[in-house]
Amino acid sequence: MGQVVQVIGNRLDAGKVVAFAETRIFPWSYRATLVEAYRHSPLIMDCAVRNAVSGIYLSKRSEGRNCRLPSNFAVAGFVIRSTAQAIRRLLYGAFWEKAWQVSTARTLSTIANGAFPPEEEWKVLPIGADYNFYADPFYSDHGILVEALNRRSGRGEIIRLDRDSPRPLVVERGHISYPATASIAGREVMIPETASWSPPRIYSLGPHGAEFSGELFVEGAARVSDPTPFEWNGRVFLFGNDRRTGSNLLHLWSSDSLEGEFTLHPASPIRISPEGSRMGGNLIEQNGRLYRLGQDFTRDYGDGLILFEIGELSVDSYSESLVSRIRLTDRKGPHTLNIRGNEIVFDPYLIAVPSDRKDRFDLS
Repeated sequence: MGQVVQVIGNRLDAGKVVAFAETRIFPWSYRATLVEAYRHSPLIMDCAVRNAVSGIYLSKRSEGRNCRLPSNFAVAGFVIRSTAQAIRRLLYGAFWEKAWQVSTARTLSTIANGAFPPEEEWKVLPIGADYNFYADPFYSDHGILVEALNRRSGRGEIIRLDRDSPRPLVVERGHISYPATASIAGREVMIPETASWSPPRIYSLGPHGAEFSGELFVEGAARVSDPTPFEWNGRVFLFGNDRRTGSNLLHLWSSDSLEGEFTLHPASPIRISPEGSRMGGNLIEQNGRLYRLGQDFTRDYGDGLILFEIGELSVDSYSESLVSRIRLTDRKGPHTLNIRGNEIVFDPYLIAVPSDRKDRFDLS
């Protein structure tokens, strides 16, 4: 669902566009759809005022069909479809679970073209007997880090795959996922997602494991979903979602060091859309260009990524443009993707299987 600010003219809804954003449609709830739209639409006003004063207009077509009130027949059809979607969602949550898996493959020439290695070139990493699935893979100097869902506790843990065998790295009192890694000030760190129970936490990585070294100080005490740190031109930037405003809003914070306070960037939120507003991996430097991967929520959760090229990244400015989409054809995903040298690691998932069969399901 779109939110738009236009210049008023003599024709209805045909004025030049000065600001635009999108929010997710929830097929099972008209109320949730409107709450999402109303909650986020005020956030485009600052951008709208700046553009209107400066005479900047978006290259978005504003002429089209003006809709009238729906007929009784259309309303009845809408209610039936929404009810069916709500029932489907309840059944899915009760009896089915996504069969995530992590694979590696050789990269093609460049990430920018959106091409993906054929399945016969994938190496599927075997899942340990103590876990239901692996997801959110990141490269480390000492192996591949993944979220692993523990069969007994039902919580995510961070494990390191050493020669494909799992080694527990971080097990906390709450669910932990998305083990984003970064090299900052000469040391390798991991800042995973702990938003359900804690502010972002910093772990120092070494050959023998991970050591907790403190919490990130984020302005407003934000609980950050999918926190993705990146050091650029002597400053540390943090991409992520504030748990209070949801995954439809991508925020950017920055600090002069990992231990300093991360303040909200003046351009934040830097994206308002179900297309690419939740991070899908570390930033990518390739061929002198800088890219960001965002998850695509326009269909199912975790079903594909969107690649953006970052044009500006500084303490007071940010810009990006959509480059390509990455989506698999015979299964869902990928949900997270990272690159190291000429290899990629990613996490597709098979169509969800009944939860009472997941222990016997062969992911290979």
